[in-house]
Amino acid sequence: MSVPLEPQAQMDCLTTPAILSTDVGTFIDDSFAIALLLAQKPKSLNSARAFNSRQKLSGVSDEHTFSARQLDLQLLVTAGGSPLARARVAARFLTRSGHANIPIGLGAPSTNRSGALFNWAEEFDLSSYAGGVTSDGVGAMASVLSRARCPVALIEIGPHTNAHALAARFPQLVHKAAVFAMGGSVVKGIRLPWGPVTPVATTNEREDVASANAMLRANWLQPTQWAPVATSHEAGQH
Repeated sequence: MSVPLEPQAQMDCLTTPAILSTDVGTFIDDSFAIALLLAQKPKSLNSARAFNSRQKLSGVSDEHTFSARQLDLQLLVTAGGSPLARARVAARFLTRSGHANIPIGLGAPSTNRSGALFNWAEEFDLSSYAGGVTSDGVGAMASVLSRARCPVALIEIGPHTNAHALAARFPQLVHKAAVFAMGGSVVKGIRLPWGPVTPVATTNEREDVASANAMLRANWLQPTQWAPVATSHEAGQH
């Protein structure tokens, strides 16, 4: 997806600001996704310029192409049940990986399910987290969108409760974000590690059906783009 940019915005948008909405803590998959996202975070303005110079040599235009710019994670928001416990997992993970400058927001709770990684971080003191933790994660999402001078990638790898709440509370801002969601099942015959064979009702949508529907109807910058089970499975094989 490409979005035309004014000349000054071309300078401002050397990277793509990103918000991650995640139910980290249930299994290891979201922790792995966070690690991949952090690996793209530019270490300096010069590294971002160098990255984009390589993309231009490859024929990328001065439009904002999400896939052709480094992602700059500006906010992590917990999604699904037990947002506080998930924030502890995220905070400990970010601290131990050297990225404790990234703010964390508590998302809107949907259930009270526990997660396999909760015990790993249960003693982490969120008041000591360097990046700060806000109780209003959806409000923090709106703040990122408000100050953004270029399109924002909203990456949804948990139940879509936060995207729903953002669209409901701040409808005037959603046009500044493009949503990239993990979910959906189209290809038949894929045996999942825990037993079922696709097509299946995927967790992120099944956990909060109303929010998934609301996310699809919101007036985002572009139609929601999906990474369904087949995509996740293929990535896992490599």
